[in-house]
Amino acid sequence: DWSSDVCSSDLVDEKNDCEKHCYLTTGNDAVLQQIRAMDANAILCCAAGDRPDEVVERAIAFGCQKVQFLCGHIDSEQIQTAHKANIACNLYKADDRETVVRWLDAGLDTVLTDNFLEVQATVEQWKKENSGKTGMRYAQCRT
Repeated sequence: DWSSDVCSSDLVDEKNDCEKHCYLTTGNDAVLQQIRAMDANAILCCAAGDRPDEVVERAIAFGCQKVQFLCGHIDSEQIQTAHKANIACNLYKADDRETVVRWLDAGLDTVLTDNFLEVQATVEQWKKENSGKTGMRYAQCRT
């Protein structure tokens, strides 16, 4: 039974500096509900799943700390709604400069990409040009 080990302190512990960096991502509402019931403190990310246009509402309902948008199913209003609920916003995925800049300007927190070098350079340039901009929690690339 996988569920008994998912939130185990052996998997996410202080000595490996994982507590602040590990989180569980799923687009399956039943799994989000089960994990939340098992561990009220689990760091969860609600992925788009089969209802990508409702991802923010679902993240709020399940007490998720992160939301993962799909390209084509994201807008600045959703980002603002998520941020008002203290939910960090990931985008899966953005591989080109134009897409990355568009969503960083809208307040996106994290970019997941298959084009790390170009996206990393874009994010670093964006950070230099927008050092005082609020709403951006972490401008980094995830591969």
